[in-house]
Amino acid sequence: MFWRNLNAHVRRHLGLAERSVVIAAPFIKVSALKRLLEAVAPAVSLSVYTRWRVDEVAAGVSDLQILDILEARPLTELGLCDELHAKLFLVDGTRALVGSANVTAAALGTSSKPNLELLQAVDMEAATAALFLADLKARSRTATREEADLVLRLAADLKIHLPPDLGSPSDAQLDDPTASDLSAGWFPEFRSPDRLYGLARDTEWLVRSAPSEAALRDLLALDVDVGGGDAAFEARVREKLRGSPMVQQLEDFLSEPRRFGAVTEWLKRLLPDANHAQRQAACQTLIRWLIYFDPERYEVGTPGAYSEVLSLKR
Repeated sequence: MFWRNLNAHVRRHLGLAERSVVIAAPFIKVSALKRLLEAVAPAVSLSVYTRWRVDEVAAGVSDLQILDILEARPLTELGLCDELHAKLFLVDGTRALVGSANVTAAALGTSSKPNLELLQAVDMEAATAALFLADLKARSRTATREEADLVLRLAADLKIHLPPDLGSPSDAQLDDPTASDLSAGWFPEFRSPDRLYGLARDTEWLVRSAPSEAALRDLLALDVDVGGGDAAFEARVREKLRGSPMVQQLEDFLSEPRRFGAVTEWLKRLLPDANHAQRQAACQTLIRWLIYFDPERYEVGTPGAYSEVLSLKR
């Protein structure tokens, strides 16, 4: 764990990169970023993620001119994530420094009045790191010159009205104690739940997957640890499912066994914009998830020549 000379520690860490570097920080200043990038070899791909909030730019905690630096560097991308709070310096997909430090002189200890910050060296599991990066990329948009110019104009106008002693925005503003563990609006999309763990462990698939991929969207919504093997993964998914508002509502509906058509009709309340065929497909997907991840709780039967019947095991 480091809390002194963070700039030197981060530079040394980034200098070890052979393939890729990812830097994520809500606040990035030009001078601090320049010092760090001096340690990164030109042939190493670089991804930088930050956020451009008008009030923060007006307060001076972030520089939009980092776009100039990064556009001039090959193999580089700059993403903007409005919800970003993480501070991460990731090398070659597995070795990371994580902690409290933004990419500013005060945070990295090169100013006359440095902050007291922490960074911890972490060996990240490749699949976990790739899943985090997929989530970060899905939440981000590419920084453009047009957005930079707009934010600068709005920040200049806002700065006129700010008190001169305005400090950095409080981290407390980012916390939402009412956020649910699994969104009430989430519904499983991937039709092959038996393949979900394999995809979660496939770092190449995670890197190349588009944000619209059904399996990726489900993995990000579930937010479960992919370490520990498939049995542990399935147990975590099962726990998440049982605690989700969607499944809790379904279990109320399953006070008695329900035919496939009845469950499809019931899904209107969860999928109001879907047509009948889409609800049928969603019903099939939901049943597959419940039977695969929670076979001790749910069962499907086909009495006589009628359609499938979903029921809770008693």
